[in-house]
Amino acid sequence: MFFRGQLVGKYKILSTIGSGGFGTVYLARDTWIDKHVALKVPHRQSVDFGELLREPRLLAALGHPNIVTILTAEKQE
Repeated sequence: MFFRGQLVGKYKILSTIGSGGFGTVYLARDTWIDKHVALKVPHRQSVDFGELLREPRLLAALGHPNIVTILTAEKQE
């Protein structure tokens, strides 16, 4: 769990948007480009990175106004 103002890589946490079975989504600010983003963080740290990439790869292939745009997928230590 992250807290308001906490830095996660280049992202500054602003608030929690919601949480589900897979992870928590935060409203964050990309400090490099000064843009608001949704940052999804898995609950389990032991999740295989290949498994984590499945969802963003599927979503990146879609283009629809009601589907969020995937900008990046990163692994933070």
